[in-house]
Amino acid sequence: MKIVMKFRTGKTKRAKSVSRKLKKPLPYLKGEVEQWDKRVKIRKTKGGHAPPQSPPTKIEGLTGPGGDNREIVFATYTPLKTPKNPGLFGLAPPDMSGADSPLKLVLYTGNTYLAASKNAGASFTDLDSSTFLPTLPGRAVDQVITYVPALRSYAWMMQHKQSSGTNDGNFRLAIAGVEDLKNDFIKHWKVFDFTSSDFGFKGRATDRQDISFTDKFLYLTTNIVGKGRIIIRIDLTELQTGKATPQYTSPLDNIFNFSDLSQQNGPNIYMAAIVKDTQLKVLACHDSTTTTDFHNVTVGKFPNETDLVSKDPDGVDWLTLGVANVSGVLRNGDDLWIAWDAAASKPGDQPFYPNAHVRIAQVNTSTWKAVSEMQVWNPDYAFAYATLAMNAAGDLGYGVAVGGKSDYPNACFGILGDFVVYYRDTSDTTAIGDGVARWGDYITVRSSRLNEGKFAAFGYFTKKTGGQIPYFLQYGRP
Repeated sequence: MKIVMKFRTGKTKRAKSVSRKLKKPLPYLKGEVEQWDKRVKIRKTKGGHAPPQSPPTKIEGLTGPGGDNREIVFATYTPLKTPKNPGLFGLAPPDMSGADSPLKLVLYTGNTYLAASKNAGASFTDLDSSTFLPTLPGRAVDQVITYVPALRSYAWMMQHKQSSGTNDGNFRLAIAGVEDLKNDFIKHWKVFDFTSSDFGFKGRATDRQDISFTDKFLYLTTNIVGKGRIIIRIDLTELQTGKATPQYTSPLDNIFNFSDLSQQNGPNIYMAAIVKDTQLKVLACHDSTTTTDFHNVTVGKFPNETDLVSKDPDGVDWLTLGVANVSGVLRNGDDLWIAWDAAASKPGDQPFYPNAHVRIAQVNTSTWKAVSEMQVWNPDYAFAYATLAMNAAGDLGYGVAVGGKSDYPNACFGILGDFVVYYRDTSDTTAIGDGVARWGDYITVRSSRLNEGKFAAFGYFTKKTGGQIPYFLQYGRP
């Protein structure tokens, strides 16, 4: 183990309150496509051994089938087909993030909107944050949200445009308690605003937010465009006082540009990236120290192509901007479950994967060795954008994007080891933004706080008439 990086301490921010009076909404981002970062090539190595090939994973439109203890039920399924503010739903892709919580609250974000429920997800109200949060340049995008039990609050992170004059990038953290949100979804957010200059980078945009937490800290991450990804943490106790003193790292290597923070953490948090076709690199941050360390993990050999490709029934490549990267990391005891997207195999490769697919490795954090590996794949369609969660029963839930020559891209969810993922509504097109086909950039599954034996999932499907339709799903074993 080698110590390679320390957390620095930034200036303390004090919380701002929301507007007492609703403001005029900002113009909608209809038809635009989100920007994407430069890809990093995956190094190809000589030698290495491919792991055994898992059985193909299939997709099912009905929950089931029963038998073999593999039955799945959709306890709640709520698509938002008729939003109050339909103009908020035009940006491709929608970037689905969310969490359920006590008091029957469920909140989720799309790229440009917040949706909230007070009745355990039976119905939702969509909200335009530009009408009630303090003004920053442009609309909030790249939004992520989670529930933090230690704060009994939601933590919501948003990206904004660069400021005129300074050209600094802007991002925002908003905190609100569940008791306050139960009374009003708008009035009680406490807002902390950050710029790229706060972290030593003047005139740089920020991009690709993510959020998580440990026993002691709320963790954030963002890319300082052109420099690399940084990790930021804020003491949970301090947040309760309405202040935030960020501790932050230097920019990470570019292999981490597409990486997100691990979920369901204890006193440590992790981030993983692809080094080469037989190796991952894991960054570990510890609550008890101001330093971070890196660990190399050997995995079975996988295709080293960077770009993902999958064409829908119309011949549209819905993975046009898809890239091989680590899409999900989950901590469970001494193990990390790491999911990453991989390209299709090349002719002659064995085992052979005819489509883009997902790899999942179980890694022991004491030895930093892979304990097990499996793949989510199928000969007829591609999988990508995996997300992971563990429920109280020890089931490992996951979500994936699925699409191919006979299937328009859709979000599907299941339990690892069943080799089946499920959906309810089908897509009949691929979303186009600014002339570019897009899917993603992420969907979310979490262990449910409303029902410990179930999962809370947030996905979407796309219709020619109706656009990108988000949904909340609570699912699990009967």
